[in-house]
Amino acid sequence: MKNTFKNIFKNIYIVFKTIIFIALAIFLSPILPKSDYCLEDGDCKFGRIIIVDDKEIKIDKNTCLENNWIWHDKGNYCKIKNTKFHPKEVIYD
Repeated sequence: MKNTFKNIFKNIYIVFKTIIFIALAIFLSPILPKSDYCLEDGDCKFGRIIIVDDKEIKIDKNTCLENNWIWHDKGNYCKIKNTKFHPKEVIYD
């Protein structure tokens, strides 16, 4: 019987710690820096402006294909990583 109460309180403690962890993650999420998929993965969304070789390029289907990058119609983005051009900087739109 003593072990049963001990197990119940142990489980309650684990649930309580999990709830606190989830609440902290939700509370801190707006404070933490956001991922930039264009710089990190090379997945630049439509309308984004990047600078490549001191030239501004606005991401759309035509500029993506002109630069021999991969355009994804379904997601409306351009894959620019692992090609001979890489953005030096991203200007937020």
